[in-house]
Amino acid sequence: MLKKRIVYNLFNKSKNCLIASKALVANNLLLRLKGLMFRDSMEGEEALIFYHTPSIHTFFMRFPIEVVFLDKKMQVKEIYQELGPKRVIFSTSSSIAIELPAFKTFNQTLEIGDILELKPKECHKPGL
Repeated sequence: MLKKRIVYNLFNKSKNCLIASKALVANNLLLRLKGLMFRDSMEGEEALIFYHTPSIHTFFMRFPIEVVFLDKKMQVKEIYQELGPKRVIFSTSSSIAIELPAFKTFNQTLEIGDILELKPKECHKPGL
């Protein structure tokens, strides 16, 4: 039987606004390794969340992304609004990384220090 993947809503608790309605946690080796590589784009409501990840690379990616680094308490530590392909970034104070479409939070005033929250939305079978 295929394990269901949980889709989350990603909220900015500090600003009381929704950041992404299709947030997935990269909770298995394949999803962590593949991430967004080889895709042509990312939907506006998508987010990919990596736990225990103080760095992100964009090798084999075809489009820029926004990366938000959080600490274990889901507090925003660093924001990179347009990280292009073939780059590597580190955040030694972070343990969670979120990949979003480039400039996703520009108009939502996401700031260093904001607290984010994940709320389960629904389940999907892997591969959908």
